[in-house]
Amino acid sequence: MCAVLVYFYQHLKYKPAGFETEGLVLASSNGHFARIEIMKSARMRVDPTNAFPITYFGDAEWDVRACEQLGVNLVLVGERGEHHQRIKNFTSLDDALRYVK
Repeated sequence: MCAVLVYFYQHLKYKPAGFETEGLVLASSNGHFARIEIMKSARMRVDPTNAFPITYFGDAEWDVRACEQLGVNLVLVGERGEHHQRIKNFTSLDDALRYVK
């Protein structure tokens, strides 16, 4: 079992991006202004015991830093920033899921 944290600035971005939000635990900047605190909030709602691995899909250098600080598996989406696990976009679910731990 794993938790997948997906972060967008506004919930309105989920549906147009093709995400089904039913059953997902969502945390956003509505709950806190700091990215790391938002990620911690989502993690606590999904797995308060911290027993399961988490994969985070982000798109910028601050996502890389936050995931490093929290020890979270990161998949970088797009061309911004540098990271060894990267996908161009979400058009191929297989490409995205191969990095989920």
